[in-house]
Amino acid sequence: MFHLNSQDIAALAEEINSLCVGGRIQKITDRKAGGISCALRVSSRTLYLQLIASPSTRAALVSSTRPERKPELSNFARSLRQTLGAGRIHKVSAPQGDRLLTLEIETAEGAYRLMAELFGRSANLYLLNAEDKLLGAMNWDRARSGMHPGSPYQPLPARKSSLDSMTKAAAQGGFALSRLAADGSRSLAFETELLDFERAEFQMSLLRQLQRTQRRLSKRLAAQESDLAATQEGPNLRRQAEALVALGQPKLRGQHSVQAVDYNDPNCSSVEIPLNPEHSLGENAQRLFQRSRKLKRGQPRIEGQIANSIQQKKILEALEEQVNSAADFQALEAAAEQVQQKAPSKKRQGKKRGKQDAQGDRQPYRCYLSQNGSEIWVGKGARQNDELSLRLARGNDLWFHAEDQAGAHVVLRNLRHKEPDNESVLDAATLAAHFSRGGKSGEAEVLTTRCVNVRKPKGARPGSVVATHTRSILVRIEAQRLQRLLSPRPEQEN
Repeated sequence: MFHLNSQDIAALAEEINSLCVGGRIQKITDRKAGGISCALRVSSRTLYLQLIASPSTRAALVSSTRPERKPELSNFARSLRQTLGAGRIHKVSAPQGDRLLTLEIETAEGAYRLMAELFGRSANLYLLNAEDKLLGAMNWDRARSGMHPGSPYQPLPARKSSLDSMTKAAAQGGFALSRLAADGSRSLAFETELLDFERAEFQMSLLRQLQRTQRRLSKRLAAQESDLAATQEGPNLRRQAEALVALGQPKLRGQHSVQAVDYNDPNCSSVEIPLNPEHSLGENAQRLFQRSRKLKRGQPRIEGQIANSIQQKKILEALEEQVNSAADFQALEAAAEQVQQKAPSKKRQGKKRGKQDAQGDRQPYRCYLSQNGSEIWVGKGARQNDELSLRLARGNDLWFHAEDQAGAHVVLRNLRHKEPDNESVLDAATLAAHFSRGGKSGEAEVLTTRCVNVRKPKGARPGSVVATHTRSILVRIEAQRLQRLLSPRPEQEN
């Protein structure tokens, strides 16, 4: 694990405050190795404020070098862009003795706080509004009990450590950052070690993925070799069947075994043949003939499977060597692409469930943008509609659905907890009409309500919900509006 102690975090808060206060947020992205990165324009130069809060890595730093970023934005980073874009850093602080970093940010629409909890397996980032209500979290699964969108932020319980015990703990570990100048030197003191740790963690995750696949492949190969060994019984079964036929009593039944002469043996030895007493000798002989033919047909197929498994094993061993010898992050990324192809993770493989997405990391909705930049989520199918409306949508979001017609569930995100503007509502209603069975008619009645008013009756089929406190909107689909909504969005800036 890589983490900073409370005294180092306090020293970093002092450095970030001195370097970043007054800086304007230009762009917020996801770091490739985890966490987020805020590009700040401060006194005619660009600085990158990086916040990492995961169970294995917990840190914050300021760098003049742009970190490697993921090609696509996470929902949390997208929410931060929408809420904090063009805002200014007002203050950065850390309570004494706590591994908690607080960023106060001023925007044209009000004040916000970004809380970085840099401790334990519940490490997380939270976005709060001026009333200290939760607007977003980097990972809701790690949020403390009772914390959910719209609820008040629950401050950390006060630590009962004395100053002496804190000083003793700091002496046992940490980077002693307070001894360095708050001019970027504190971040530089551990940045290299952080990057090395992230590279090593990435490397270990790839090796674990390869090793899991190798174990599964070894089990499969052992089973295939066992099947191949079983095919060697084919000729013996055929000889038993011919011996039964030679007895000349095809209708005899009720025997558990019988002694017969094996005429394929030069010595014409006697063999005992086990039987199924529920079948006659003739039926037992036919079953033995069938099993013999089946084993003979299966032998080439099994041999091909074994050859394929051995080839896959060699490929995985070569990939493991490539990952072990990778000297930097770029080399690991190149190897990771091949690892994902040759040794896909369990999550990526998924399970086929009819038309349901088999890839666990694929979102169950399509994302569109309203005219003012608000996100509009459109469910991809019946099961995905349930997931969108009942699990992903937040209570204050707006829900839309074509009245009395089959169609997609549509959610207009309301991250700022304000009444959405009419254009955004009309955009979302237009998508609900378009993605319904009556969309081709050019107009439709669309129901809308808050997502908190949507529930699923017990035993209802996928996609079927009950909505209360609804109002109806008559939507006439405008070609220009629909074209704007459906047109491909420009790629996120890299």
